[in-house]
Amino acid sequence: MSAATDGDAMSVGLHHVEVWLAGDAAAGGWPWLLERLGFVRVQSWADGESWSAGGAYLTLTRSPTLSADRHDRRRPGVNHLAFHGGSRGEVDALMEVAPQHGWSPLYADRYPHAGGEAHYAGWLENSAGFKVEVVARANSAAGGAADAVADSASAGSRMLDETWLSMAAAGLSSVSSDAREAALDALCEAVASGRLDDRLVALIERRLLALEVGLGEDTGDSVFGRSFSALVLGACVARTNVLGLRDGIDRWCAAFVRWFVAERDVRGYVEGRGWAHAIAHGADAWGEFARFGWRDAGIRELLRDAVIERAMAATGPWTAGEADRIALAISSVPGAAAGIAERLNSAVAGAQRGAADPYAQTFNAEQLLRALLLQAEPGSPVDTAIRRGVQERYPHLQGGS
Repeated sequence: MSAATDGDAMSVGLHHVEVWLAGDAAAGGWPWLLERLGFVRVQSWADGESWSAGGAYLTLTRSPTLSADRHDRRRPGVNHLAFHGGSRGEVDALMEVAPQHGWSPLYADRYPHAGGEAHYAGWLENSAGFKVEVVARANSAAGGAADAVADSASAGSRMLDETWLSMAAAGLSSVSSDAREAALDALCEAVASGRLDDRLVALIERRLLALEVGLGEDTGDSVFGRSFSALVLGACVARTNVLGLRDGIDRWCAAFVRWFVAERDVRGYVEGRGWAHAIAHGADAWGEFARFGWRDAGIRELLRDAVIERAMAATGPWTAGEADRIALAISSVPGAAAGIAERLNSAVAGAQRGAADPYAQTFNAEQLLRALLLQAEPGSPVDTAIRRGVQERYPHLQGGS
């Protein structure tokens, strides 16, 4: 079969490699090695994990159907895995510290040319018998200005591919707390470092679509994808702020607000699944949108209204610090807290007026007002607004009738 051309729909090359381990990946030194080589862990579960780089991914897993308790590279099958290691200097540095992380050098007497004079590489073996090769970039000088320029170009070109992005995004919806956290950390680090700048807008659009999946459900597992997508969305907005990209911010903010006020699953910690925390995660994203766009009157009004509507929504009490997270987000935006406190006071007073149970709908809102008060400077506009609202709602506390 001939290689596919640019016009072919079929992809070529390796999609992934799965390695079966008899023990834990960490005990074999795999996480250290893969992180050092630029891989990103995109999935993890009880018996394994997947790492992605360069368009393919590597899965390390334990299987109950293993036929031996140790890998033997001299038997038929895979002898070793070979990885790109960067410049010669980077390969040298890795080989120097590898023994401290569970990898012993092979062919040390012939390093770095055990594979031939034109091939600069190091070989390592871990305690489980797995052999890896770390190969230097062809024609990279051993130090000096030329190598520094090449390293800089390489680092700048390490934009993460679509395979990696899709796997990491899928991890956000996992029912495994460890997998969600790993995917979240990987995506947020990639966004903050600029390695996703070439597809930042596409990532924002996809996370906004993810906010709609299962929206309206108040139980089940769909909340994890929405909640963790909100955190990634916040990281993306923070990055657009750094880059000064304003095109689309109004539309993105409006789509985020639609989800934030409509989310019905307000559970904090879910037994057997870990944190859902959609309201707290939404608060973090709210803060990023506000820090970027508060000076825009349209965005400011949209975000103010969203906080009021969210706090007054009859979706059950917040029990896992949600009010504090929203208050922190509000307080991080200069000038935001006083206006929101005034409006929230009015909304609470209106809901309580004539109600048989004045706290039924206003419990979360009053939690938020108290959280804002705790962060306000005594005598500040925020402090004054909240205290005045309390006095108006509860005049008997001040000696009135």
